[in-house]
Amino acid sequence: MAKVLICFGTRPEFIKIKSIYDNLIKNSNIDCNLLYIKQHKDIKETFESTYELEIDDIGNNRLNNIVASILVKMEKIPEHDYYIVQGDTATAYAIGLYAFNGKRKLIHIEAGLRSYDLEHPYPEEFYRYSLSKIANIHFCPTENNKDNLLKEGIAENIYVVGNTVIDLVKSYNFTKSYQNIVPITLHRRENWGQIKEYLENIDIVAKKYSHIQFIYFIHMNPMMEKFTENIKYIKIRQPLDHKQFVKILYESLFIISDSGGQQEECSYIGKKIICCREKTERPEALEKYSILCPNPKDIENKINDILINYNVEGSDIFGNGLTYKNICDILIEKVFV
Repeated sequence: MAKVLICFGTRPEFIKIKSIYDNLIKNSNIDCNLLYIKQHKDIKETFESTYELEIDDIGNNRLNNIVASILVKMEKIPEHDYYIVQGDTATAYAIGLYAFNGKRKLIHIEAGLRSYDLEHPYPEEFYRYSLSKIANIHFCPTENNKDNLLKEGIAENIYVVGNTVIDLVKSYNFTKSYQNIVPITLHRRENWGQIKEYLENIDIVAKKYSHIQFIYFIHMNPMMEKFTENIKYIKIRQPLDHKQFVKILYESLFIISDSGGQQEECSYIGKKIICCREKTERPEALEKYSILCPNPKDIENKINDILINYNVEGSDIFGNGLTYKNICDILIEKVFV
């Protein structure tokens, strides 16, 4: 019997692996366990994990603390044949390194995303590139992701399956509308030096278009609060759970964000997103859905352009809602045998 450990530490990871875990534990031939690493401690969803792991403040660098805590504390977790990680977080990277050092099999979900710039996004681009070099199984959302791996000399056990977040978005079964709402999410580490400027420029637009609610869903990181000190016209709200936030996406005119995953969600729903980044690892969504805005001074013009034409049809470029089934079928029929 294959002994499998699915590992996650952040809210997005949990959202994307839950359907896979739920389906694998139904298979009697798989001993599937769940490891919750508390990179994000305030995950609101209820779940029962087999194991939990705390992140210690060993030093002054949060990323180092995550990786060091995992590498040391994983020695107390029973060994498994396969370790499954999702995406490009510090948690995923540390688990991958632990599996590699122990000569265990590593399965990487959401493989092959690339911006080819280690600073954008930082540190995720390094983490996902490193995971590709040590993973044994690669589940890619798109053909473009597969091509990235092939160009890097990775030629085996690559499967194009879509992204599991689309499974979840589809399952909500919301109806798309265009209300006078523009949700904003800005939090990425490489943007910390200019989030304040982005918000201040959006605030000017929010004053100009007073009939539109610009709503900043502030990230849980306490640092984010200092970026909102001079904001007067943008509404500040606490984060919502995934289902509630996706409902807002369905109802919005368009979205302003530096998130990677929201580019996928908006593409499926059929909403445009101003992406406050220099580069994206999801080029499939560029132009039609994602509009890059690396300079905060340009945000007003980007908003003005979208307001002229914000209507766009949805697409299944990142999945059709069956990714969890694609992954589980491959694992059960080809890997865990």
